Amino acid sequence: MRTLAGLQSTLGGRASLEDEDIAAMRPQTRARRIAVVLTERAASPGLTVDDVVSLGRQPFTGWQGRLTAEDRDRVRAALDMTGAPQFAARLFDDLSNGERQRVMIARAIAQSPRLMVLDKITAFLDLAGRVEVMALLRAHARATGAIILLSSHDLHLSLRLADSVWLLDGRGTLATARFTSPFPATVTTARAVADQGATVTGTAPGMVVNTDAFGPSGRSSPTHSIMSATPAPSSHIE
Repeated sequence: MRTLAGLQSTLGGRASLEDEDIAAMRPQTRARRIAVVLTERAASPGLTVDDVVSLGRQPFTGWQGRLTAEDRDRVRAALDMTGAPQFAARLFDDLSNGERQRVMIARAIAQSPRLMVLDKITAFLDLAGRVEVMALLRAHARATGAIILLSSHDLHLSLRLADSVWLLDGRGTLATARFTSPFPATVTTARAVADQGATVTGTAPGMVVNTDAFGPSGRSSPTHSIMSATPAPSSHIE
């Protein structure tokens, strides 16, 4: 995930977005095409929620940092989409962890990237909040064609909302599965893919999630799955 976000060099091969090597992108180009939301508690002393979400437009504003009417529209739309418009005038540092995560997701959406990389962004949300956020990200991927790479420990929810899954067993083995939508994905399905490398074919339109899965013993193990909700034809890892 760090390599795809342009934060770490590849150990081998190449990661491309729209046929362009991510590692070779200019910083401004990468900032326009890739948004990152981490699980660490963010702090922005003195900034309101509106200020924080508006920072998502910084790659497009030039050195003066002035927002156009279109920029403001994108900020408002992102706040509305994430259910956070009521926070707009509040100080970001006064929000709860769950509220902060919503705001950081709104900032990423306001950035209008081709690729969104989100690390365990539902960790501080209750069940209803996790379902809502995962559903809105899936809807955003389908509506905009953006690629969403998301890590999560919520296996059941991830399997039900993903179009495709990548399972890493901790030993370097990769198994993939694609599901038709809707697909009644279950822990049994995850175990079959992890244990046998099974592949379930179907259509997959752009969200990717990394979550704990099950190893050969059926117990929770360092296996991970990555779910994808819209595959961009020219976005790939070589």
